[in-house]
Amino acid sequence: MTNRSIAKLESAPLERPSGRSARVGEAVTKATLELLSEEGYSEITLEKVAERASVNRATLYRRWHSKPRLVASAMLAFMHKNAPSPDTGSVREDLLKLMLALNDFIVTPLSISFFQVMGVEARKDPDVAEAVSEFWENRFKFTRELIDRGVKRGELKPVPDNDVLIEQIFGPFYLRVLRKGSALSKAEATEQIDRILGNYFVE
Repeated sequence: MTNRSIAKLESAPLERPSGRSARVGEAVTKATLELLSEEGYSEITLEKVAERASVNRATLYRRWHSKPRLVASAMLAFMHKNAPSPDTGSVREDLLKLMLALNDFIVTPLSISFFQVMGVEARKDPDVAEAVSEFWENRFKFTRELIDRGVKRGELKPVPDNDVLIEQIFGPFYLRVLRKGSALSKAEATEQIDRILGNYFVE
């Protein structure tokens, strides 16, 4: 995730990384994430964020214009900073660490707000949609590289389409967690990865 994709959601890009603009951005991001965790997407307002961040309400309206753009900006900054990027030397362990990290996050109150922005608000604002799309592309790019490392190390046979394999691994995971609202155990996550990768492991 780049600063450009986040800045497109703002009317005041971060030209001064160490200046007041950056400090305001950090305070607002922190306040937004806290309120999302405490109250959820439907309950927070720009007024509440401004009060929590100790900034002028007009600043938020001038810079982000709307709650979806503000939440998307905070969401992308959070995920860029916290997205897991394991490199253990084992493709199986890398995928397991990635799935378990997502597993821990996806059942938190914060993730519910994130999925609302990704699935609903992104359809209403092209800048939100573009930033969310870039985020997913970056995560797919990392996971493609993770799989390619496994092929180069001789752990996996050549994979015809990395994206299809990624969807096969993580698609059922998302469906299971979203449908049941419960986390996977490590054994269940391992079983899911082994079931999909079984045909590609080099014996």
